[in-house]
Amino acid sequence: MLSNIPMVHFAFDADGVLTRFDGQALGKFGVESENIVGESVFDVFAHHPEIPEHCRRALDGEEVTATVELGGRWLDSRYQPLFEDGKLVGVVGHAYDITDRMERQQQLEQQNDLFTRAQEIADVGAWEYNLQGPNLWTEKVYDIFGVPKGTTPTLDMTEECYHPADWPEVSEALKRAASEGEPFELEVRLSGDRDSQRWVHLRGDPQSEAGSVVRLRGTVQEITERKKREQERERNERFLEQVQQVGEVGGWTYDFRTDELRPTEALCDLLGLSMETEMDAADVIQSHHPEDRERAATAVERLWRDGEPFDIEVRVLTGDEGSRWIHSQAEPVYENGEVVAMRGVSQDIDEHKQREQRLEAERDLVERILETSPVGILVHDADLQVTRANKQAAEMMGVQPEALEQQQSAPEGVEILSADGTPRPDDERAIMQAKQTGDPVHDEEFIVETAAGKQRTIVATRCHCSTTANSGGSSPRSTT
Repeated sequence: MLSNIPMVHFAFDADGVLTRFDGQALGKFGVESENIVGESVFDVFAHHPEIPEHCRRALDGEEVTATVELGGRWLDSRYQPLFEDGKLVGVVGHAYDITDRMERQQQLEQQNDLFTRAQEIADVGAWEYNLQGPNLWTEKVYDIFGVPKGTTPTLDMTEECYHPADWPEVSEALKRAASEGEPFELEVRLSGDRDSQRWVHLRGDPQSEAGSVVRLRGTVQEITERKKREQERERNERFLEQVQQVGEVGGWTYDFRTDELRPTEALCDLLGLSMETEMDAADVIQSHHPEDRERAATAVERLWRDGEPFDIEVRVLTGDEGSRWIHSQAEPVYENGEVVAMRGVSQDIDEHKQREQRLEAERDLVERILETSPVGILVHDADLQVTRANKQAAEMMGVQPEALEQQQSAPEGVEILSADGTPRPDDERAIMQAKQTGDPVHDEEFIVETAAGKQRTIVATRCHCSTTANSGGSSPRSTT
């Protein structure tokens, strides 16, 4: 989508070293990407001092927008600082080639008829500012500015219609047009609350007689909705750019209004897709494993309908007719209180999921062994507390299996005696010896006296320690 736009993409790290410089417009400036990537931006553009200055401001954490001249062409550039954990790690940006637009502005023909222009352009108000006579507005201008129809337009009244921060730009454009014959085209805000901020596109052309400017004619059009979409696209661009910096995480945005999915390159790599692949909502759902499609569709529907973020693990189909597990998270994007889009990230968790499934299978196998083994089995943690006891071990001690769990010594009412019938110290237990030495202990004989006074001679055929990944310590196990 971006390949046909005359623009240049660039990025540099916190030291100002270029890590990216490419784009469709690059050839127009006589610059080769491979010759400058890896070089300092301050050295490459030393002969254009305004560019290093913009870079310094961006490295100071400022979002910078500027129009510059490079190699005889004009660029409308934007610099976006990148942060990780509050620390600036670099700057990304883009620059559009606006040379043609600048030339068109300079070559605009003077408008000859105010009302004809208003009729030609639907939903556009036309105005005329006379340097030596009355000013004129069409009805649409009154509607846009919220001024009662019939009110005589003055420059002071016009100033009140614009946002205080934007009026100086409008005023300066009017002055240059009147004194120097310079046409102008602006996008500025109208006065009003921030929550109801409105934007207009303002255009003016000087009209001359006998070599002198005698009036300005132009148009004004409300562009609030377009501006909101542009701002949202810019936020999404920044989001995708920053996500792209994170390894093995793919970012994406989806617009419910246009049914358009915009993925990062990392996400396309994850799904085995080309960046040129166009996908709508139905395609996205179909890309999931058949058993996971309904769950994915439900998560998206709830986000759209109720604004509910989602965090799910699902399988997606890959180009080799297989599937992979991914972890996807998404949040809603609102406009005028309604969900209009969503943006999220997806991460490859296939290896983690397969390992998790193997561990579950192993755990199930251990459980079956514990339940079906003809011998008593106790499993202790690193603190020698019993974490699992099978039925046979509990029966030997005359208790239920639950009575043994979380115990470090014999349960209440049960005594452990040495083979000669004398009380056995805890430090002589086989599990204590196995933990201290790290070596297994075999064939330890001892006597269990139950709460009912019944004695049983027990042989611990094996007691050993093993290290588990989760605990980080040794877990003794005894088999009796």
